[in-house]
Amino acid sequence: MIEQKVFIGLVRNPAEGEWVYLPANKEEIEEIINRIAPNGKEVFIPDSEGPINGTFYDIQKLNEVIDWANLKELDKDELEALFEYFDEDLDSLCNYFEHDMPELRIWDLRNYFPNYNYADKSEEQIWADLAEVWVDEYGYLGDVNDQVKLHLNYHSVAEQIRTEYDIHLCSNGIIIEVIG
Repeated sequence: MIEQKVFIGLVRNPAEGEWVYLPANKEEIEEIINRIAPNGKEVFIPDSEGPINGTFYDIQKLNEVIDWANLKELDKDELEALFEYFDEDLDSLCNYFEHDMPELRIWDLRNYFPNYNYADKSEEQIWADLAEVWVDEYGYLGDVNDQVKLHLNYHSVAEQIRTEYDIHLCSNGIIIEVIG
């Protein structure tokens, strides 16, 4: 389950506030906001720890996104990649979760290669590894025997895939493919 730790503070004095864990129910959030900001003062999130970091003014929207991510059984890396894909816009990300538009496929190469470490890989190598998965697991080039696969240039195959499909490599190494 994904948790997002956020500091809810006053707009006029960001240091005044408290840390909260999301997801939380709407009533809990309203209670905290009323405690921090009596008389309708404005609050925001100046600091957060979790897969979605930044400054946010819509606390309930961020809470919805965390709820949706948990419903869709995403891990924190996948949520972080989706947030990046949607240009760090909570409204767009929430709209995606609510309507599944656009249809996306999330590729995490750790599901195919044990002990895969994105930090040790160049962007070019990540693409080549994705190409290998597409050839081996999904028959991208048709029925290719194992002898021929030994001589394939997966970097070239990756370039071909990138020209044929709408695919995005996120900064954490997760790959997002737009379907259809």
